[in-house]
Amino acid sequence: MTELKLKEGERTPGLPLWLLERSGMGYDEAFGFVVAARNEERARQVAASHAGAEGGDVWRKRRRSTCVKIAREGRWRREREIIRDFNAG
Repeated sequence: MTELKLKEGERTPGLPLWLLERSGMGYDEAFGFVVAARNEERARQVAASHAGAEGGDVWRKRRRSTCVKIAREGRWRREREIIRDFNAG
């Protein structure tokens, strides 16, 4: 692995941000996420790991949810959930 060399005052780039959404209604289910992840596949996995009653497959499968890059670089360096739209019942 190549070490990233930074000049003084430079910072390492953050991960891209992704918006994941799905349709449908239900209680104790997530309807959307903003996540920091290196690519779409990883963004879907992060969302799936935070799923509610709808189950993780909703977020892993393209025919059941959308995933759009909304920022080339965020402030987060580790993959994570940033925001979750959740309908608690």
